Amino acid sequence: MTPETVNSRSPSLASHTLPRVPSIVQPVFDVSAVSLDDGLVMRMFEAFFQHVHPIPLYSFFHKASLVQRFEAGQLDTSLILSMIGMTCQLLDMGPGLREYGAACLQEAEALVLKNIGTPSVVMIQCLVLIIRHHAHQRRFRKAFMLFAIASRCAYALRLNYESPSLCFLAQESRRRLMWSLYIIDTTMAGGARELVMCPTSSIHIQLPCQERNFEFDLAQETEPLQPEPKKALAESVGSLGMYVRLLWLRHRILQTTKDAVLFGGYHVEEFPTKVHQLESELEDFEMSLPQSFRFSEKNLLLRAYSPRLCPYLLIHVWYRQLYCDLYRVTLRGLAEAIPDPEMDRMDEGFLRDCRKKCLQNGIELAEVFKSFKRSELVVR
Repeated sequence: MTPETVNSRSPSLASHTLPRVPSIVQPVFDVSAVSLDDGLVMRMFEAFFQHVHPIPLYSFFHKASLVQRFEAGQLDTSLILSMIGMTCQLLDMGPGLREYGAACLQEAEALVLKNIGTPSVVMIQCLVLIIRHHAHQRRFRKAFMLFAIASRCAYALRLNYESPSLCFLAQESRRRLMWSLYIIDTTMAGGARELVMCPTSSIHIQLPCQERNFEFDLAQETEPLQPEPKKALAESVGSLGMYVRLLWLRHRILQTTKDAVLFGGYHVEEFPTKVHQLESELEDFEMSLPQSFRFSEKNLLLRAYSPRLCPYLLIHVWYRQLYCDLYRVTLRGLAEAIPDPEMDRMDEGFLRDCRKKCLQNGIELAEVFKSFKRSELVVR
């Protein structure tokens, strides 16, 4: 959250017509209109920052700035509605509040689209939440088209470049927002080059800093997206930076496997070489992690009571999943596998090795989930 999220021309919360919060004893959703209660808003903010904000995609908000601006009556209504809506969608906030949250998101979307001609940081922040809501509801076409608007706004505001004239907090918030768009983009594109709207060649910003430094406004330089081979990760890079780098690897893995499956020819001939290169980069990624971030039951238990558990688990789940994504196209009979005629041209020893590694990493992925389940039982 930065000063750029303020829009003094937007209607105040008190004057805006919104859906009524359903009564706790009456779970039927009531669509009659009254103003939002400040206590409810603060309750939603607390829940958002406790449970939703740690998810890498949503970590571009700065709690202290956001709450201060809300208390001063300077927070944009569409952003308040978006945050309430997403909180109600992702968490169990009480009877009828899921439907209430959906109504808030619908109203926020209407406000954003009404001002589509004047892009702003707050508009993009709202759109990230709205897009994810549509994706959660499996309205992928709408999410896809709204993302086109969000990415266009980001490039119009030059979020893909550093902004040295701004204070550190504003710079870091912009960076995190741009990387959140990149996360959505690479997830939606699924390795298809023609669907990419935020190519890494156009993103000229450093990785996000440590979460503590962002929270306490402590200026920090990090690293670019592409790492130096065999080099340990800088301590300044936070879990969001690790996650972004991992999804960058994922996109390249999916590009490689899709090319081999769909186009065959020289793509299949080059496939073993590319697999070995991507294997090496995955190994370098794991070796670059600080010891406290490597996967172990001890590190898992140390985060059992912390919001930092979510990014830690996401990184290690994705890390093992990426190995499976890299190798599974060699499994004969799988719908997404390399066609049999093309596979017949490949070295059988290489194929056996890929299948074995796919199984091994699938087992390791299952072990991550089992370890998490055991940690849940311990903390109870």
